[in-house]
Amino acid sequence: MDIHCHILPGLDDGARDWDETLAMARCAVAQGIRRVIATPHQSEQFPGVNRERILAKVSQALQRFQEASIPLEILPGADVRVTEHLVAKLARGEIVTLGNLGKHLLLELPAELTLPLHELFYELESRGVRSILSHPERNTALQADTALLGRLVNQGCLLQVTAGSFLGRFGRAACRTAFRLLRNGLVHIIASDAHNEQDRPFETAAAYARVVRAVGPEETDKKFSFTPALIAEGVEYEPQLVSW
Repeated sequence: MDIHCHILPGLDDGARDWDETLAMARCAVAQGIRRVIATPHQSEQFPGVNRERILAKVSQALQRFQEASIPLEILPGADVRVTEHLVAKLARGEIVTLGNLGKHLLLELPAELTLPLHELFYELESRGVRSILSHPERNTALQADTALLGRLVNQGCLLQVTAGSFLGRFGRAACRTAFRLLRNGLVHIIASDAHNEQDRPFETAAAYARVVRAVGPEETDKKFSFTPALIAEGVEYEPQLVSW
């Protein structure tokens, strides 16, 4: 189960066309993935990525996978950039939650942490939406202040780390931070953040092997399969409190 990938064509910096979408889908299946949530960027950089286009592309992708005999289920979602207008956009129905179920929101932080995250996450929680931070290990500010992540988790936020970070794909600092978060119980979900089949592919199998060596198979399965599956079904998942 992969809750973060840019597999829909022609929306953002992910798949360019349907041929690449199908190639990515085959790659996902080869990695043992049978279900994905498509999460194109919803941000000022890609203003045309709206709810209607995401839902339409997911419906088209499902049909194309079936026609190509690719055994991959696809659900709608988005990788949403945190801005001061986020809550208002959510209230207007402009933002796509994971699975389009209104329960979990995948959030991408800007490089500069200028917004009061505690207040934002509290506001989202008051609306029944749990925040999931995407790839915090790749954020320079959070690499220098991982204690902030501990506080956010204790507030109820979930952390999604990129599989490739455990393989060093995003540099040494991201790799070190990923393993540090993992060993301190701050990684709830591991997902691919796949953008294409060349330099940003689905590579969960290799990452799984690395993570197993660090925390064992039971914890690894939770992060790659069990927790993502709960989120895809809209099931409430409460993170354990951590000491940091």
